[in-house]
Order: sequence, then structure tokens, then C-alpha cells
Amino acid sequence: MDVGCSAFIVLLLFAVWNYVQRPDKVRLVLCGLAMGAALAAKFTAIFMLPVVGLLLLAAVRWGPKAAEQAGPNQVTAPDDPCHCGSGRKYKNCHGKASQGKAATPAAFDYTPYGRAAGAFLLMLGIALVVIEMVYGFHGGVGRYIEGMRLVNGDHDPNYLTYLGGHLRYRFDDYFAVAYLLKEPIAALVLAGLGIFLLIRSKEIGILAKLFLALPPVVLFTIHTMFADGLGIRYIIGVLPFTCLAGGLALAWLVRSGSIAKRCAAGVLCAWSILAAAGIYPDQLSYFNEMACIDDPGKIGLDGGSRCGPMWLDDSNVDWGQGLKQLSDWLDANAKGRPVRLAYFGSFPPEVYGLPPQNQNLSSMDLMRVPEPGLYAVSTHMYAHTNGMIERFRQGSVWMRITQPRAIVGHAFYIYDIR
Repeated sequence: MDVGCSAFIVLLLFAVWNYVQRPDKVRLVLCGLAMGAALAAKFTAIFMLPVVGLLLLAAVRWGPKAAEQAGPNQVTAPDDPCHCGSGRKYKNCHGKASQGKAATPAAFDYTPYGRAAGAFLLMLGIALVVIEMVYGFHGGVGRYIEGMRLVNGDHDPNYLTYLGGHLRYRFDDYFAVAYLLKEPIAALVLAGLGIFLLIRSKEIGILAKLFLALPPVVLFTIHTMFADGLGIRYIIGVLPFTCLAGGLALAWLVRSGSIAKRCAAGVLCAWSILAAAGIYPDQLSYFNEMACIDDPGKIGLDGGSRCGPMWLDDSNVDWGQGLKQLSDWLDANAKGRPVRLAYFGSFPPEVYGLPPQNQNLSSMDLMRVPEPGLYAVSTHMYAHTNGMIERFRQGSVWMRITQPRAIVGHAFYIYDIR
């Protein structure tokens, strides 16, 4: 749902951007269809409704029609912002021919703002029809509203979030840390540079800046305030916009004409490719090199992924993947030996000849001194158990001090206790 919702949010904003450039009925309908698809994908998209409304209103002030009305003959104060949305002072943009002339007072025209509000309501109406279609025209909107009420209905108030080796009820910086550790460093550098260039740019209009900046800021803020700290997947909707900012930076480096900047662009691209190739096919478990800041010796072609469980747990490292790889490893290295499994996931392990899920070791089991035998501990269980030992100051730290025989698929720590 996270990826699907993110894809439709990007589609929605693209459709709205095209609509404000050249408003017509077809583009308005496309906006409504994209809005309905986003809302139907995940309830998170509800927060895009006020964003779209604000962007439509902003287009009245800084959109193409406002720029046309603010032609070269318009009279306004020299130091006022130019109506074309360039961000420049009027005297440095379209007002060079009329510098020094006083602004002509005019009555405020509410009509275009009313049209923008009407367009938004029409988009929302079409979106509601899409929701009805998704629910098979069986009270879709009512069922949708009821579904929103059930969001986080199964939330466990006693659940402890894991971050940096510690367990707490909440970390305000959880998603910021997750983003800084789970994204490749090259992508972080390009995104940071792109945001700086976007803010400083005189060529990119105010409306375009709002389209690029407002949605990710809203999504990130909402998740930071209300979402459980379960994984970076919650802010997947932010990532397309950081990638767009990174693309802006990359284009600037390549077009700069500087050999040094072009070389930097090549290095960053190569670094991104290496990060993707190094972690393949275990992309879910990726962490960048900053994760191993306290243990640089663990940095490898997979970045700092070996240090990931010291920072984050759950879907950041392990979502039940790796069972097939574990089964293959056991067949090749410990055939016939019984294995004690600490598994985090929903797929039946017995499908691959592993102990049934109802025989899994719990975190409480892992906190005890282990008996001799072969253990396969999922990375989530490894991280969460060590966090429990840290928080409650009890239990054996055997997993920390025992060198694993192998790490299979970045998802299972194999211990051979003699």
C-alpha cells in the first residue's frame, strides 16, 4: 500500500500541475481519477487533499495566467514581487520598462479563487465516485469513512519502538534517522544539494517550488507526529520528491561546464549503482555506511547493512524474507541438523522444511543463556531482543558477544553453540 499510494500521489500532483498550466475539463477529470486512486490505495492520501487545495489556490497567484496578466506593461511598485512567479523583484523581471511608477490600486478579484475552489470540489466529487467503484457501489464512501476510523485500531499502546539500540514508546526523530541511514549516501548528498538549489533558484517559479516542497513536508510531518516507528516504508511517499531534488542537483552538476563538478556527478552515480548492486537481492535490509560509524570494519559492498540491526528493527531489516535462502544454506552447510528458529514473518517456515512458526523462539527465549545447538535468529528478533536487554537491564547478551557462523540473506544470524 505504501508504494501504491506514493505512486498515485505523484500521479495526482502531476495531473494537478498539468491542469493549472492549461485548465480544461479533461485534465480536471484526470485529476479527480488520480485523486480517487490515491485515496483508495491508502488512507494516508487524505492528507494530500488540503495540499491540492492550497496548490490550486497558489496557482491563482503564481500560475501561468497570473504571469500573463502581469505582462511587461503592468504598473506596480519596483520592489514588489513579480506576478509571474519568478521570485524576482518586479523591476528586475517584467517591470524594467516601467521602473519607478507607482502601483495602481485595484479591487481584489475573488472570482479566480472561487473557480479554483470549484475545481477542487469537482475533483473530490470524481474521487468519491472512484471510491464507490472500488467498493463495488456498496456504500463505498461510508465504508471508507468507517475504515479511516479503524486506522491504528489495533495499535498496542505498550509497544516499544526500537532506535539506536534502545527501546522507547516513541522517538520524535525516528523517521529522520531512518531516512538518513536507509538511503544511499550519494542519494542524500544529491537530495541535500537539490533542496539548496531549489530554494536559491531564480529560474524556478514559486508555484513549481510549492509543488516540489509542500507535499513531502506535509507527509513527513504527519508521519513524524502520528505514525508508529515501524519502518521507513511509512515515508516512501517522501522519497519521489527527494529523488526529484537529487535530479535537479545532478542536472546542475552535469550542465555546469566544470570538469570537477561533472566528475563529482559521475562519482555519485557510480556510488548509487554500487550500493544497489552490493545489497542485491536483499534490498529491504540496506543501510548506508553511516550505520557503521562505530564499527567501520563492517562496511562492505553492501554499505553498512551489517550494522543495520544496531539501529532499526522491524520492516527496516526483516519482514520475513530469507526463508528460502536459509533453507538452502542449511542444506549446504548443516544438512540433517535440527535448527532452532527465531522467525519474524507470516509465511509458514515449514514450507521450506524449517520448524513450524508455532515453535519459534521468542525474545524471552533469546534472553536466556542458550543450550548447545544450531540457531537461526532473524535480524528483527536479534535487534529487538538486544533492545529489551538494554532497556530492562536483564538477560544474556550472548548474541552480542558470540560471533555468528554466518549471516544469511541479511535476514538471519546463524549461531552454532557448542
